[in-house]
Amino acid sequence: QRRTDLGEIAGKYADRIYLTEEDPGEEAVGEISKQIASHINNEKCDLQIIDDREQAIKKSIFDCDSKTVILITGKGNETRQKRGREYVPCPTDVEFAVKYLKEYDIKNGKDYSEKIESMQGVLPGLMKLSGKKILIKLGGSVMEDPALTENILECIAVLKTVGAKVITVHGGGKKISATLNAFGIKSEFINGYRVTGEKEMEIVEMVLSGCVNKKIVGDLNAKKVDAVGISGRDGGLFKVRQKLIDGQDIGRVGEITEVDPRLVNSLLDSGFLPVVSPVSYLDSLAYNVNADDAAFSLAEAIKADRLIFITDVDGIMIDAENSKTKLDRMNIEKAKMFIENGFVGGGMIPKLKNCVTAIENGVSEVSIINGNVKNNLLSTFLSEKTAGTTITA
Repeated sequence: QRRTDLGEIAGKYADRIYLTEEDPGEEAVGEISKQIASHINNEKCDLQIIDDREQAIKKSIFDCDSKTVILITGKGNETRQKRGREYVPCPTDVEFAVKYLKEYDIKNGKDYSEKIESMQGVLPGLMKLSGKKILIKLGGSVMEDPALTENILECIAVLKTVGAKVITVHGGGKKISATLNAFGIKSEFINGYRVTGEKEMEIVEMVLSGCVNKKIVGDLNAKKVDAVGISGRDGGLFKVRQKLIDGQDIGRVGEITEVDPRLVNSLLDSGFLPVVSPVSYLDSLAYNVNADDAAFSLAEAIKADRLIFITDVDGIMIDAENSKTKLDRMNIEKAKMFIENGFVGGGMIPKLKNCVTAIENGVSEVSIINGNVKNNLLSTFLSEKTAGTTITA
């Protein structure tokens, strides 16, 4: 019965209506909204159904182009949503409103004092990065999302602006698999490494050094960053030997034996940002190199001040299912103890081992951060607590 009243009264008095989640219980949010919408008898009223309550509040604020009264009903200061038979924690309407009113003011140039205060708060921390060598490995499903990739590249542009010497290393596994599939070639993996024959290697190099590398370079150049795309073949950057898995030949997969950082250092000293594709060579033939391995090896060779892995996880957790067990920081002694005692598992063990090795070989700090969190790349330089884990000596 309330749904009838809500629709009729909102339609009578409102110019715009946003229908969204409010304790749906075991019903579908969209179906409840449609029922209310059916009672809105006003064709001139702008009606939108947005299931996500935060996004509905945000849009109601950002849609304003003149003096407007926004009435947010239903939750107020409540901190839970009833979904199914459970009550799920959520921010209050007040928190959402305050957050997006501030964003609205900043976006529309209505609060320059807040902009200035914000800049004064972060600039000193960022300016300390001037001259520091920061290697960023771009990876995970994050790089498949254009919006997330855009934010990460914007953060990289800021790092360059404050004078940091930034290098990026990238992978491209999903795009390689999709391209191989388009050519009728099935992808095969052994212990996480792609079996790479001659035909596969041609496509791997085309995708990594051509498509992915040049896309990143182009996007950075559009942000006024002087980026240059190179691969492990250029300037003899990576020398490799053929990688074997338990003695098994998996084709043209390379294991880095030597890094010659002269080209990268020369580009950095000239103010360029090298974007590195992890393709190398052996006896003049192209070889596929794991992007994580390439990042670790290059960071060690240039004695990076910071090595950062952009992933889709919050960092290192004692309990992989419980984000509250995430470790914000640890030194290599604690990291070794965690590995030896089995406190971390799965794919995080080899990465954590490589983090320890990198620090022992001259890298100052290694961070594993979640690229799904907006501006997390910059936050990791400004705060002890971010969506990520930093390992130090």
